Amino acid sequence: MSSAKQSLISWLGIKPRPARAPALGRRELAVLDILWQHGELAAQEVLMHMPTTSIGLSTVQTTLERLCRKQLLIRCKSGRAYRYRAAISKADVVSKLLHDIAAEIAGGDTSVMVSGFMDYMADAAPKSDIDNSGDAIKPDESDD
Repeated sequence: MSSAKQSLISWLGIKPRPARAPALGRRELAVLDILWQHGELAAQEVLMHMPTTSIGLSTVQTTLERLCRKQLLIRCKSGRAYRYRAAISKADVVSKLLHDIAAEIAGGDTSVMVSGFMDYMADAAPKSDIDNSGDAIKPDESDD
């Protein structure tokens, strides 16, 4: 980007938009989850960890290649095969998805996001987790 364009963007106060999360299918998410859990793996090893046995090695290889093209995996040659590892953490994917939701659905209104998240937590998290979550944000009373 040229410096004149950057100056204009800065002058107008336009904030750069975070990169959108790429669209991911169920199989792509399953492969990413396996790599997040196990680290660097070859396609055959990913196949062994797949929850379903109804897919073949070529399907796993195609999925791995798609994820590489989306820049979500790093591929390294090892002998005659490739080994793959995640190029992005699970937390980063969730963060990008939340940015997308905030921008496109909530219109940037963070109060809607917080309210929706709290509703989700009330339904999804065990009651003990919610009860203890306030401990992390309470001020230390020993300082008084």
